[in-house]
Amino acid sequence: MFKKFIALSILLPTFSWAAPSPETVLTDKCLNSYHTRYKNKKNHKAFIYAREEDTGKNRCQWQYGADSVDTAIDKAIQACAKYQLNAECIVVDADGEYLVKDGDFSLITPVDKTPLTQTEKDELMNEASQLIAGNCLAFYKKSLKDKGHRVFAYSMDADGKYACGKSAGGNLISVRLSALKACKRNVAKRGSKKPKSECRIYAENKKILLSAEDYGVTVAAKEDKTLSTDEFNSLMDQAQQTINKGPCVFQMKYYLRGKQHQAFYLATNDQGKQSCGWTEGSITPEVAEKEALDKCKANARKQNLKAECQLFAKNFELIAQVQSEKPADGAKDPEMVAKKPEPKAMVAKPKPVPKAKPKKILTPEEDYKHAIFKGNLDKIKKHVGSGMDVNAISKDGISPLFVAAAKGDAEFFKQLLDKGADIQHKGKQGSDVLIA
Repeated sequence: MFKKFIALSILLPTFSWAAPSPETVLTDKCLNSYHTRYKNKKNHKAFIYAREEDTGKNRCQWQYGADSVDTAIDKAIQACAKYQLNAECIVVDADGEYLVKDGDFSLITPVDKTPLTQTEKDELMNEASQLIAGNCLAFYKKSLKDKGHRVFAYSMDADGKYACGKSAGGNLISVRLSALKACKRNVAKRGSKKPKSECRIYAENKKILLSAEDYGVTVAAKEDKTLSTDEFNSLMDQAQQTINKGPCVFQMKYYLRGKQHQAFYLATNDQGKQSCGWTEGSITPEVAEKEALDKCKANARKQNLKAECQLFAKNFELIAQVQSEKPADGAKDPEMVAKKPEPKAMVAKPKPVPKAKPKKILTPEEDYKHAIFKGNLDKIKKHVGSGMDVNAISKDGISPLFVAAAKGDAEFFKQLLDKGADIQHKGKQGSDVLIA
């Protein structure tokens, strides 16, 4: 009966209404197969298609060169049915005649293949930066380059905790589901930092669909500010009057190159040993402070550093000079630091003047790594120009690419990449080139 029905449908004249075009029925992969691999085959042939409406999963099969069109249809349907989709395998084409009728399939949204202009990208990134936090903002920027339908899913709660996921492809329904699944996987990976809200589709193709109100959070307006070289150097000079040499110096450099809202906490013990924690891109200054404080405390515990984390910087302002001495008993004013009494006059025995240690002469390789550690870009350029390894690592795990990024030297950054610099390298503290 089915064969007779198919044969009859082929022989009958076409109806007066226009059938849905293949572009609104078949997804990209099957549409390409239909036009480039099926249509040029000889008779007898048949093209079969099935698509789940709720998930977007789809499958196409075709047969050609059979002894009859009925045989081609039977074989193609059997091949389609093996995939066990929750959808019927329907004849799309038989011997070159397109048979899809209105209602056979729900119409899909064709992919807009027009690339985003730079202005459009800037507008989307400016809007997204007001809500999307941390590395998810960079992930969203990356999604704007995806081909096909682009979907970005995001989750954020009032504490500023967040997660995200993205997907791209030819079937908008399946791309939406894939992006949500990717976001949920990201939530599961975040452990104690996972957001309490559910993942929702934040952006689709060229549009942002949701705002902070949709997530039930309040955000503070962010200034899209980048420090000038003079401003950066001035703040670093001030910061280094308190921050000792070591990882926290580099963390402060990354911090000052960050985006609002940001905060930097610093802990210093009696011996001058330090630990720190910082964050950027938070939805409010208060959330930034909480995140940075938590990171500072966690780092202090790892180092077994017994010292209190204090707020050192907020956005682009240094707001405190951290004191290493403990406050006097009963002193309520944080600026009141206990002063040691002046010692009584004593006749000190002359101490022998220590002999000056001879200055160590560094090898070119040692001098190169020391320059990387110090962030001395001029020296790094000289060593790279002399043929030194562009992937050399300093004692704190920093590469020349980090320094070039932190200093904002785009030309040298590109030169290092052209010479084979590893953009995926991570420092000892987990920092990477993106942070720099």
